[in-house]
Amino acid sequence: MRWSSAPDIQAPVRLPWMTDASCARPGVDPEIFFVLALHGSDAAAYAPALAVCAACPVRAECLALATSTPSIGHGVWGGLTPEQMRTASKRARR
Repeated sequence: MRWSSAPDIQAPVRLPWMTDASCARPGVDPEIFFVLALHGSDAAAYAPALAVCAACPVRAECLALATSTPSIGHGVWGGLTPEQMRTASKRARR
């Protein structure tokens, strides 16, 4: 993720794999990953971000960071919407 443009979210650390992330490529607008404030929970609003994540070579690392960092609960991470991440976290706790 491009941390500097994400609304009110800072990466807990800067990890080497982040430079390989599809969302860090030039021309990718970081705002597409944080659409909740603009569109509510409309899943279709996340489509552009999910498309970027679909081809990301570090998707698993991104998702692992998001699910292991409680303060990251907003936006698309590792190809999952916030709702999908909450569902996955609940399943993992069972």
